[in-house]
Amino acid sequence: MCADYAGDMELLEGQVTVSVLVGENISIHLGTNVPPDELTLVEYVNGVARPISLREGSFQLAQEKGTHYYGAFARWTSSQNSQVSLGDTSFAFVIRGVEKK
Repeated sequence: MCADYAGDMELLEGQVTVSVLVGENISIHLGTNVPPDELTLVEYVNGVARPISLREGSFQLAQEKGTHYYGAFARWTSSQNSQVSLGDTSFAFVIRGVEKK
């Protein structure tokens, strides 16, 4: 089954932010034992998606204080045929970068 839902920014409306120290490493865990074949991440800056580099499912939070909006996409494909999709998902999250007191 294939279904499309709201975009990343629409998914974030009304969500509570999580406060994290600026520059901290953030890990993305999908809650599955099967890692995706593809995992991409973008940060939304003034409504524009900017790609964020991931290293083994982790990234470094920006050094700037304030609210940071992210969207992610994960895809699983067949090990026998990379043209066969086993599924994909997208999700969004918001982080508030704070300085250490």
